[in-house]
Amino acid sequence: MRTISTLVIILLSIPAIGQGDSQNAPCDCPYAYNNEDIRSAEVDRSLVPVKIGSGFVSSVAVKATVSQFGEVYKIHLFYPGDLGCISSRSHATFKFIDGTEIDLEHSGYDDCDGELHFVTKVFDELGSFRTLAADRIRLYGTDSYEDLNIEAGNFFMDAFNCCIF
Repeated sequence: MRTISTLVIILLSIPAIGQGDSQNAPCDCPYAYNNEDIRSAEVDRSLVPVKIGSGFVSSVAVKATVSQFGEVYKIHLFYPGDLGCISSRSHATFKFIDGTEIDLEHSGYDDCDGELHFVTKVFDELGSFRTLAADRIRLYGTDSYEDLNIEAGNFFMDAFNCCIF
């Protein structure tokens, strides 16, 4: 009987999954990859892209994901419509439910083929993405722009707060 009592006390002292130190808690974030860079030992991870909404005019589905390499956080938007190209002149304006607007420039490669891939780095704006739900995004290509209706408004909050992201 004493052994069973000791076992029960030990089991009760172990934190429940998802509680306690987030560094050691199991992570159920939907990672596309989650690695450590061999050379720099920096965290290198990205979540699986998911549909977050659609174009207001074109109704095409828009996907997004977030990634991290060391202390650099990025937002990736995948847009299958026609905006011309995504280039160094491209940018996206994120509008949050409280009316806050953040304009971020494209920091990836030029893209003119098929599904456009917009990439932007998030620095000082990370706090807004972690605490505010997104309402709309205006994505500017080289020829035109599209207003994106965000149906998954909490996506960026959830993604940037996922585990220890």
